[in-house]
Amino acid sequence: MSRLSVKRLLLSAALLVGGIVLVLATQLGMRLWHFHTLFDPERITQNFRSMPTIFQARPIPKGPASVPLQTAPKALVERFHFQGRDQALGDWLVTSGTTGMLVMAADRVVYEQYFRGNREDSRAISWSVGKSFVSALVGIALKEGAIRDIRDPVSDYAPALKGSGYDGVPLQDVLEMASGIAFNEDYADPEAGINQLGQTIALGGSVDAWVAQLKSAGASGTEHHYVSVDTQVLGMVLKGATGRDLADYMAEKLWSPSAPSATASG
Repeated sequence: MSRLSVKRLLLSAALLVGGIVLVLATQLGMRLWHFHTLFDPERITQNFRSMPTIFQARPIPKGPASVPLQTAPKALVERFHFQGRDQALGDWLVTSGTTGMLVMAADRVVYEQYFRGNREDSRAISWSVGKSFVSALVGIALKEGAIRDIRDPVSDYAPALKGSGYDGVPLQDVLEMASGIAFNEDYADPEAGINQLGQTIALGGSVDAWVAQLKSAGASGTEHHYVSVDTQVLGMVLKGATGRDLADYMAEKLWSPSAPSATASG
């Protein structure tokens, strides 16, 4: 191979590597931008219905069949009284920033409307509603024996937590958000743990590794402290106990029509 050919080959390789680096840097930059503008008033509604395309996401597959909800439309009251104030429902829907409202009565949908650009097929981030699903999965794992006892230390099932503030903390205390972990949930504070966690997610970092560096602020089981990261720990416990990814475990145990909870509800 001639010297000129070698130079051309090296130049092509350098351009290829440079292009890959540029693409990755752009992707990371966009994720950071989305994270820092997540709650901007002019972007919040679009962001909240677009989370799987903004950040890394893993779908939870549904079961082989679904049962559509039955409808029985009814008119809602035009005004209501709350906290000493008489309010018009239509005005409240606007001032509260509501993106969707569904009312059920006697197993029927009696009212369903969407606002601010959302539609019936729009996805919406669940935020802390997801905590209830995770705690339900912990209950199933306990019942089925994958988790031995609710007082077992979470570090028994998630070895990555050994040496962290969660080392030796009973599962029950984490479920009750009394883990004693040092964590700031203030979204308005850029240095708060919740924002550092969000930045880790935005950059595609290991959330488990980030959690493992947290320290204890005091004895667990002594004080309730709302800590979103406790739910991440429950996910780590479930993965260690069942050997399953949380999305797959939830798909089988809760999301499928053949799941025990679906059967029990008829």
